[in-house]
Amino acid sequence: AVLKTVIEKFEAVLAVLDNHIYQNYLGYLLIDYDINIAQGIILVKKALEKAPNNLAYIDSLAWGLYKQKKCQEAYVQMKKVVDAIGLNDEEIQLHWKKIKECSKQ
Repeated sequence: AVLKTVIEKFEAVLAVLDNHIYQNYLGYLLIDYDINIAQGIILVKKALEKAPNNLAYIDSLAWGLYKQKKCQEAYVQMKKVVDAIGLNDEEIQLHWKKIKECSKQ
C-alpha cells in the first residue's frame, strides 16, 4: 500500500510540475516493480529530454528496455553507464549482469 501511495503522490506532483528528477524516479518505480513498464519508459524518456547525459536516467531506460525484452537496446544504453562509471554500484552490477545475459540469448 505504501508503494501505491508513493506513486499516487508522484503522479499528482507531475500533473502540475514538469520535473525530470520526479519523472525518472516514478518511471523507475513503475519499471522496477513491474507496475507499468511502458509508462515508466515514457516518463524516463521525458526526463532524458531534459538531462540526456544523466547516467541514472540512462540506467532506468536500460532497465525498462530489459524488462520489455529489448535486450540489444538495453545493452547499448547500459554500456554507456558502465563505461562512464564502472561497476562499483550494486544495482548497476545487477542491471549489467542481467542485461548482458539477456543480450546473449
